[in-house]
Amino acid sequence: MDFPPRGMEIINQLYQQHRDLASGSEDQQRQLTLMIGEQLSFELGSQWGVKSAGPGHPQGSSTVAFSGPPLLIWRWSDGDGHVTGTMGAPLPQPLMEPPNQTAGQIFIPCSPIDHLSVPVDPAPVEVQPAQPPSGDDVAHKLDVLIARFESLTAAIDQLTAKMTDLRQNGVKLKF
Repeated sequence: MDFPPRGMEIINQLYQQHRDLASGSEDQQRQLTLMIGEQLSFELGSQWGVKSAGPGHPQGSSTVAFSGPPLLIWRWSDGDGHVTGTMGAPLPQPLMEPPNQTAGQIFIPCSPIDHLSVPVDPAPVEVQPAQPPSGDDVAHKLDVLIARFESLTAAIDQLTAKMTDLRQNGVKLKF
């Protein structure tokens, strides 16, 4: 599995908003990594989170995880700056830990929290297959459309008359 492009966008956006955390203490780096995991969980699903090296170990400060199976782990941060030249900056592409090195590491689920104010698409509407309309249905719908058209035409005629009246009284209209 490749790291999702949206995941890289999330990392970069949160890094830009919280550079101080990225270059701060390990606890601050963990805080930013947790925010990334929460945003991944919010946007990409509950299988995204963070990880710890094992029981009794704290959450990692520079890695996010996908629960799989198998557990997949990516290092997102250039902790010492040897790749990017900036301590704590995002790597150009998150580095996946080889799956044979993830044994014993623990996935930590993240609450789905929207740190980026992402617009949410409304839930999809379940569409029932269309039934062929009966003749009565078509006639009724046509009557409704004609009545609406006539109403709109009358409204346009009223607006046109009002505009003409305003112009005749010296009012300049700007559009």
